[in-house]
Amino acid sequence: MILALFGVWTAGGLAAESAAVPTSVMPPRVAEGNRFSIMVEIEPVDAALVEVVEPEYPAALGRVGGVQVTTRDARSAELRSTQVRLDFQGNQAGRWIIDPLTIVTPQREYVTRPTLVEIALRNQPDQVPFDIEWRVHSDTVVEGQSVAVTLDMIRVTEVTFPDQISVQPPSGALFEEAPGVGEIESTRYGDIELFRVPVASYLLTPSASGALTLPPAEIAAFGLSRRAAALNLSVEPLPEGTGDTGAVGSFRFSSHIDHAEIGQDETVEVRMLLQGVGNLGFLQFPSVSAEGLVVSDSESSERFLSGPRGYVGARTQTIRLRPTAAGDFRISVAPFVWYDPESRTIHREAARTFPVRVVDRSEAVPVEPPQLPQLLSAEQIRRVSTLDLFRLPGTYLTTMPGLIMVTVVIYVRRRRRESIALFSVVLLLGAGMLIPAPDTEQLARVAEHYQQGEWAEAYEVSQQLLQQAADHPGLLYNAAVTAFAADHHARSVFLLRRALVMRPLFQQARETLAVVEDELGLNRQYALRRSVHPDAPLIASLILFYVLAVLVVIPAERRKAGYAISVIVALLCLGGALATFGYALYARQEPLAIVGPDAAELRRIPEQEAETWLTLPPGTAVHPLASRENHTLIRTGYGLDGWMLAEHLLQQE
Repeated sequence: MILALFGVWTAGGLAAESAAVPTSVMPPRVAEGNRFSIMVEIEPVDAALVEVVEPEYPAALGRVGGVQVTTRDARSAELRSTQVRLDFQGNQAGRWIIDPLTIVTPQREYVTRPTLVEIALRNQPDQVPFDIEWRVHSDTVVEGQSVAVTLDMIRVTEVTFPDQISVQPPSGALFEEAPGVGEIESTRYGDIELFRVPVASYLLTPSASGALTLPPAEIAAFGLSRRAAALNLSVEPLPEGTGDTGAVGSFRFSSHIDHAEIGQDETVEVRMLLQGVGNLGFLQFPSVSAEGLVVSDSESSERFLSGPRGYVGARTQTIRLRPTAAGDFRISVAPFVWYDPESRTIHREAARTFPVRVVDRSEAVPVEPPQLPQLLSAEQIRRVSTLDLFRLPGTYLTTMPGLIMVTVVIYVRRRRRESIALFSVVLLLGAGMLIPAPDTEQLARVAEHYQQGEWAEAYEVSQQLLQQAADHPGLLYNAAVTAFAADHHARSVFLLRRALVMRPLFQQARETLAVVEDELGLNRQYALRRSVHPDAPLIASLILFYVLAVLVVIPAERRKAGYAISVIVALLCLGGALATFGYALYARQEPLAIVGPDAAELRRIPEQEAETWLTLPPGTAVHPLASRENHTLIRTGYGLDGWMLAEHLLQQE
């Protein structure tokens, strides 16, 4: 009983020694540059015995003077109190939170609640601005890890969506929108409730360790435009022993085969299933090796959503293997290794081996010939030929008759104006009449070798034809088809893409490229820029130029109210045609690069001893960004940047 009473007395004494007290702000809201006070009422005590421990104040608030402690006298002892007052100046508009003050007296210790201070704009006393800032929803960021990043409106009194958001993606990382990531948070300060509202959400996947900066962002809301400061992040490197998968997150991996016994004319499927949360969109499946079997094709599927810890869902990869002979063989799936950034541990799913028996179920199995694209005939090659008028100086000289017509029109009889215009059009069309035709004899040789299955010989003759006209889209297409048949897969992708650069609306080449890339399992290639051949907008520009010239030489008595409108419309159309012509030239000069003929390793830095980031198969289309010594900085279709040896790239010379 005595011990219980002592415990109650001790608890009551400790509670009496510390008390939470409210604060008051006078005035409740001030304009930028004005002063305000924070006051605290405590029990009456000698002012000389009061000690105030102040926190670190927001940089937007400036302390003025010292702490003022006064005791208010009153007739009734119950009304007497001691007041602690601190004066400030609001240097920057906004809503600011002052951390608790600690007031120490001989009797007890007082701790105030957090205090909200509202500083209005100098020229708009009723408007208190909000702030925005970047927020990373992860304590650490590891290279290759997909982490949620949100742009938050902070210290707002009502939930709303901005009128405008301007965000620039960072360099050195993949930055994808992730709708639904982030939650609204609220905190109450007295009668005022402040919200933190995520207005834009993304998933950030760094491609390398080191420093990474989220650029400044801007939003417009409540009639104000606010800017978020850049956020500097430190990206940790992946620890040693994580393997070649580049997997970061929490996963479950499984693999199996569909049949343990197949015939020589059948295939066996190896299906790998990966579930979990992390960088699902960018990791690599473990390699599959087999004895006595070769890969016939592969396909993959994915279904995942964005979440605070990355991509949530599943990915599958199915590899079909075809036997080369009868017998007992083994299929091996390499270990799947991933790094969990939350527990900072490396996990490993052990390698698996599947026995497969291949039996001879038929004495004679018909072998179907490979499905190869068809070559273009000589007539089809002629039809896809391009004039390339933009290369000929005479094309631009066709504007001279129009200029002369406008200049001398006042001295030339009216009936001769039509003759000058007709002469100009004839000169324009005559500029591209002489188009060099490919050697029909060599074209016939290519077709003969190709039909007889002599694909290496057909490819060699196609290469000889290309030496005569390196930019001919028809010859590029035939060379690509023969290269694919001769197992020069990377060269085939390069030539088809080159043909589409030379003739962007070459539909047969585009369809064949899709077939070839699908056959090689190249999904997520770097996209070709959509454009048109420069001749189309150039001819349109020349025609519009002569339309303007004709409008200029129309006799004054024919000019009516619609004349000015016609001139303006023609000028706008001419400007659009010239802009399209410039864009077509720009797209034509964009660098073209294909990985080949062997697989290439993508590294974080241009050093051959550096750790491999990704392995790119032959035929992968990439975009070269820069070069250093014998390395080239490239960007893949996933938006990831890295260095690889320049000798592993087929590039436009």
